[in-house]
Amino acid sequence: MVKRVFITSDLGEDALPKWANWVKVVVDAEDLPLNVSRETLQSTQFLKQLKGIILKRLLQLLTRISEEDPEKWEKVQETYGNVFKLGAVEDFKNRDKLATLVRFTTNQRNSTSLDEVRLQCLISRWLC
Repeated sequence: MVKRVFITSDLGEDALPKWANWVKVVVDAEDLPLNVSRETLQSTQFLKQLKGIILKRLLQLLTRISEEDPEKWEKVQETYGNVFKLGAVEDFKNRDKLATLVRFTTNQRNSTSLDEVRLQCLISRWLC
């Protein structure tokens, strides 16, 4: 039994950053003030907190997939790799987390992270 339901496809311009516009979320929360207008609801503190929670969970999920399931991560990279690169440039708050998720194609490998490139540079300098 549901007491209150709020369904929307637009939480305003500040709901999620551009790089995360492909994310679809279902939120079950008792804190939504549903007896007010949609404009007032979009400017509540709860929705600002909700944005942070959604981004945090999304980044945790992506990090877990990249570490635990490389095959699935390759498929995610094929589909959303450019979006992660955009996020690493535009989203200052989550830049470091997104930069660890970004993969690049090099002459030696099809998928290389920035950390692997840095490590290769350090090794090559040390050997020379």
